[in-house]
Amino acid sequence: MVRLKRFMDSVSITPLGAVLLTTLAVAALLAAAGPKSVQPGAFIVAVFLLLIIASSFSGGWGGRSTKSLARRREEFGARKRDRPIERTDSGSDAQLWQAERERRERRDRPS
Repeated sequence: MVRLKRFMDSVSITPLGAVLLTTLAVAALLAAAGPKSVQPGAFIVAVFLLLIIASSFSGGWGGRSTKSLARRREEFGARKRDRPIERTDSGSDAQLWQAERERRERRDRPS
């Protein structure tokens, strides 16, 4: 119950959203229990409204952002990482790799 209350508190709805949800509820009700002549049209309207509402949850049509990567970096204040490339001694690298190979051989050896 607490999670549901938190979710409901986090949701805000615009007047247009209220109209869409009301229209969806009426269309679904008519599609389920309305006169036979109205059911196909009501079903089509309900599906169309569901697609519109679902697209709003996915961030727009298709769920893709229209912002460029550079724009997002500016927005969030990403900073460049200008770190110097660390040079390592090739001899010490070879020794470290040899030690790692030996450690793996000891680990994989049957007891």
